[in-house]
Amino acid sequence: GHSPGACVYRCEGGTVRSFQIFAATALAGLGTLTPTLRDRSIVIHLVKAPPGTLKARFDKRHVEAENLLGSKIARWTKDNFAAIAACDPVMPPAAYNRLGDNWRPLIALAQVIGGHWPALVADAFAKLTAKPPTQDKGKLLLADIRRVFADAALPRLFSTDLLHALCSLPERPYSYPDNLKPSGFVLTPASLARLLQPYGIRPHAMRIGDDRTKGYELAQFEPVFKRLLNGDNHDEANGPPTA
Repeated sequence: GHSPGACVYRCEGGTVRSFQIFAATALAGLGTLTPTLRDRSIVIHLVKAPPGTLKARFDKRHVEAENLLGSKIARWTKDNFAAIAACDPVMPPAAYNRLGDNWRPLIALAQVIGGHWPALVADAFAKLTAKPPTQDKGKLLLADIRRVFADAALPRLFSTDLLHALCSLPERPYSYPDNLKPSGFVLTPASLARLLQPYGIRPHAMRIGDDRTKGYELAQFEPVFKRLLNGDNHDEANGPPTA
């Protein structure tokens, strides 16, 4: 349960009994969370450590240090239970509604601990909840399509080849349904066609070599490139992408 006091009802014999289900839970996984779960979570994106960064690797056969740390945390929590329960922490202005529910326990713990912890939690809140600047998805997509055609040096591309090239660009939000990025939007032949439809660009059947399927011609895009991209360098594409 996400909210204090949340419960679920179950039948025991002829009696309906309520069970408290509010609890903090840590999840780890690949891909993205469903929207309802993401809204109730503090999301920390993990990245692979560069070579030589890790001082030691976790070995589940030797957890003496972890067990000692867990014991100390449990003892501190028991000793300070009343102070934690009574704490009504000062919340950042942006921490309200569900976002405030997510962060209130951590901010309360930091304020009870004192020292530099309130500042650390405030900094973490600012960085993990900051919203990237909005960006014109359409203009970013067009700039990247121009880049793909330029790199391929071809006058026409199948839809699947164009999708593969777009999703291979570094630091871009595009993703496949089976390889979702947290900030990405999914590209399929159908969704790409929908995104390009407002510009009057539609895929059509074509032949390249011995293969025949739907795709796009560079000539379809050139008037739109000229009208909307204003000669911008296709490598710039308005800076880091967001979605």
